[in-house]
Amino acid sequence: QNIGFLRNRGVDLNLHYRQDLDDLGLHHLGSLAFNMTGTYLLEQTISTFASRYDCAGLYGATCSAGDVNGPNFRWRHQARLTWLTPWQLDFSVRWRYLSHVSLDSNDPQPALNSGNYDAYDGVIPAVNYMDLSLSWSVWKQFRLTAGVKNALDVDPPLLNHKVVYRVNGGGNEDVYNAYDVVGRELFLTASAKF
Repeated sequence: QNIGFLRNRGVDLNLHYRQDLDDLGLHHLGSLAFNMTGTYLLEQTISTFASRYDCAGLYGATCSAGDVNGPNFRWRHQARLTWLTPWQLDFSVRWRYLSHVSLDSNDPQPALNSGNYDAYDGVIPAVNYMDLSLSWSVWKQFRLTAGVKNALDVDPPLLNHKVVYRVNGGGNEDVYNAYDVVGRELFLTASAKF
């Protein structure tokens, strides 16, 4: 008899706004477009035959393994501001945010608390990433995009090898794949429509 379950509850946010710069007295400069998607995790309850616990806002050997797979951020979002110029050029700034997460074995929930407090890995602090891009519509059907991901070269949060080795389902042994592991990345793409 299967009596276990995994329940996720949260709130998703999706915002879009566009403003013509002519309306602000900045004539012939195009428009600004803003969009944002975010998720607030209210609950991530896991129930097994022996216990029940909530992993929202936590990471660790129990709350990042199996079906959960990674830090369970309470809040995460991506927000992009784009200047749509009248010259076939678009400049974008994207802000990615991951809230802090706490180590599950330090949590007071009886099913999670191991009795061994880990101060070093107790909290992974919140992380902010800034991405920049420039797109150019060369012709109607051809577009070039260049940019930099993680423009400020934010290092990933490094953890105690023992903590991540037990929980990371691939990738580096000392950091979760939810974070930018490589650091600053440059990219150039071309797209064509036929």
